[in-house]
Amino acid sequence: MNPVIALARAEVLQLLRNKTTAAMVLVLPVVFAAMFLFGPGAQDWDLAITMLLVGAQGLSVYISTTAAIAARRQDLSLKRLRAGELPDLAILAGVLSPFAVIGVAQCVLLTGVVFIAGAPVPDNPLGLVVAIVGGVAVNAAVGLLTAAFTASAEAAQITTAPFFFAGLGGAIWALTTATPWATVLPGGAIAALVGGGDVLRPLASLVVWTAVAAALGLRYTKWDPRD
Repeated sequence: MNPVIALARAEVLQLLRNKTTAAMVLVLPVVFAAMFLFGPGAQDWDLAITMLLVGAQGLSVYISTTAAIAARRQDLSLKRLRAGELPDLAILAGVLSPFAVIGVAQCVLLTGVVFIAGAPVPDNPLGLVVAIVGGVAVNAAVGLLTAAFTASAEAAQITTAPFFFAGLGGAIWALTTATPWATVLPGGAIAALVGGGDVLRPLASLVVWTAVAAALGLRYTKWDPRD
């Protein structure tokens, strides 16, 4: 078996053993979906899809990735893996990939639920695909960066709050105003893509966020437990 795939498989088993992380990845996004689909304003489909994507990506990918990497560093798993033959990038890819795959799957499933509930098919389906894949990539990359400054899985509840709420705020900003500046934030870029407008500007925003966060995350990743 490919070492990265084997590491990813082990990460999935670790995730399922941790009830808190498993609930965040598997249960909370479903609760989030029910809140938007059955609450007031459920007929505002752009709002529903955008907030479902931003919320699911933030919970299942960003916060979970940050907590997982911090936990693996704290229990010395990362340090032991680094002593083996796998390069640093492969180790991090093995830890991150399960959350990225789960994030994409959840986004596709939740979007499908919205369509079943009556949402019209978007005029530009490509924008929705970019919103799902690009949003997951951004949240995984920023999760890696945030984990570098997170001492433990418990501390991730605090360190992830600014970016998580900035994502939600950016989405609301884009949904309630016509300013193109909202796409500077990942949440705003996702909202713009869901809305079916210009793809290039929000795509560029997501690519820049992903590239910068990944580069900084790789540079500042700590392999030994933080004080």
